[in-house]
Amino acid sequence: MDSDETFTIQRVSAQQLLEKEFSMPQRVILGNVIQVGYQNWHDFLRKDTTPAFLKTKRAEKLKPEIKNMAVEYAVMQACNKGLIPLKWSLEQTNNIALKYLNLKSSDGKCVFTINQTASAGTRSRHAKFRDELDAPFQSSLNLYPDDGDKRKFITEPDFTYYCEINHGYQSEKPVFALVGKPAAKRGWLGQLSLLNQIQLLPQGEAEDTLTAAGDVRKFSLDDFQNFMEEHK
Repeated sequence: MDSDETFTIQRVSAQQLLEKEFSMPQRVILGNVIQVGYQNWHDFLRKDTTPAFLKTKRAEKLKPEIKNMAVEYAVMQACNKGLIPLKWSLEQTNNIALKYLNLKSSDGKCVFTINQTASAGTRSRHAKFRDELDAPFQSSLNLYPDDGDKRKFITEPDFTYYCEINHGYQSEKPVFALVGKPAAKRGWLGQLSLLNQIQLLPQGEAEDTLTAAGDVRKFSLDDFQNFMEEHK
């Protein structure tokens, strides 16, 4: 056996990866923030100053996209306030006319997109920019590392893990919200629910998460409209 032989273990620790990135309080906060996004979307469409064409029947097909943007906007605000341990940027898709919200973990090991999907059991539909972000989920065990410690596990890959923050669906409040590591074709290698988790927290931490969501609730119509413009 050569000294540089490496075993590759497929599909390991997807759940541990997610649990490491999002503690239970952070999951509760993220779930609350997604709910804030839905409320902001609802309020935006009802405002007198909202463009009139968005209130027409023909604009119905635009509402899901606006809803997802409202969730993205709420998550951005939560990141800016340090409530969620992610850094954001607006990145170009392969369609030069469109952008998407790119979220990275503080250690740079995970990248996330926010997507609206039909059910909790399905990953987002395939799109070229998401496929390019999605690298094989694997870790390596090097039996003969350079430092001579034969028990050392090599678990830090050279690529970034792609994960999704998904919510849905055609409702005024999210029916589901989750963070997951998608499988290659459909479903998940691991996932964590973001809704109805607050009862798992001690009372003090639960109250803190509600306060955090309230900080994001301050919604500026002008800022959101500017964000939609930047999305183009």
